[in-house]
Amino acid sequence: MNHFYVSYAYSDMVKHGYGYLEFKTEGQMSDEGFMDRVRKNIGDNGKLPDGSVTVLNIIKLN
Repeated sequence: MNHFYVSYAYSDMVKHGYGYLEFKTEGQMSDEGFMDRVRKNIGDNGKLPDGSVTVLNIIKLN
């Protein structure tokens, strides 16, 4: 099991901000899958446009 702490910033034409999330995954995850997981935890249930989320820091906790 992988345990991550991710800080991020987001910006689109309407809103912007920053925050963090913590999640656990089983096994390997692709870069695209990782970013999809981050996007799903931000904003309107992941409905932010591509390129609007910037990962600032990733810490693997395990």
